[in-house]
Amino acid sequence: MKKYLLILISFLATFHVQGQEIEISAGPTFNNAFYYRFVAGGPTFRAKIGFTSAVSYKYLINKKLYLSLDLFLQHCPIKVVPETTNPPIPNDQPLHTEKINLLSFSPGVDYNLNSGFYVSLAPTLTYHTNYETIKDYIIQTIDNQTGIGLTLSFGKYINIKSPLYLNIEPKLCIHNIIPFHDENLPLRVTSVGINCGLVLRQKKYQ
Repeated sequence: MKKYLLILISFLATFHVQGQEIEISAGPTFNNAFYYRFVAGGPTFRAKIGFTSAVSYKYLINKKLYLSLDLFLQHCPIKVVPETTNPPIPNDQPLHTEKINLLSFSPGVDYNLNSGFYVSLAPTLTYHTNYETIKDYIIQTIDNQTGIGLTLSFGKYINIKSPLYLNIEPKLCIHNIIPFHDENLPLRVTSVGINCGLVLRQKKYQ
């Protein structure tokens, strides 16, 4: 994970000179995997708590619209519950947790509402950094999540002391809507969380 943290730092340094708004954020997430369409049989999944960290750059178009560029890391553990059969399937998968690490790049648009609130919608390009077909002698049920997904968020800026702001942002991320690989099961890792971030905003854009 250290090299991915270095990527975050490099991203921040690259855009600091030109950035109108720079943010560093982190927060907990609830993570699960969904089919989003009918699949007969197969395992089920239970949500577990994970973590996300991000850096963001925003460029003001007008008083209502920002272009945004986000780079974020997500640790998404998900519990896999094997299908129950009678009689049991020989050599069936045991109950286990699959730990998924995702690195995502997300260009999007933010729309400013009143009183510091905003909504954001963005596609995401995600790389599944630790994907293996077998881990600890267990075949992994959740396929490679490298692909294009979508994020939706709603947040609020709170002025701490200009030019520093606190940002609180509930966010929904659905990964792998358009996969870059063949799939055994059409699973989409989905996370819901609340990011808390510190925002540095140039004075002329406050």
